[in-house]
Amino acid sequence: MAAMRCRKDMCMYRDDDTPDRRYWTAYDHFKVEQEARAMRREYAYAKLRNAWRRVAVALARAGAQPPKPQRTRPAAMQRDRSSARPAPGNGGITAPDAA
Repeated sequence: MAAMRCRKDMCMYRDDDTPDRRYWTAYDHFKVEQEARAMRREYAYAKLRNAWRRVAVALARAGAQPPKPQRTRPAAMQRDRSSARPAPGNGGITAPDAA
């Protein structure tokens, strides 16, 4: 068995074991491209994650505090709700005026 033109430990296939691309189906090409996209996505995510971690470490060394998340209330909850609430204890029923 003749080895390919690279070192033995770096080659995945030998000459007689290489898949013949002439017989690949559309699904084979699709899966190869899908796996390549997944590997590129993982690589890009790892680079981004490591860069963000380095920025966070640099900011922490400089004494910067991470921003605290602000919880905003929806506009409907910001208005005065005291007039919209029924009186406690009577189920919202008001007594008729005694006149």
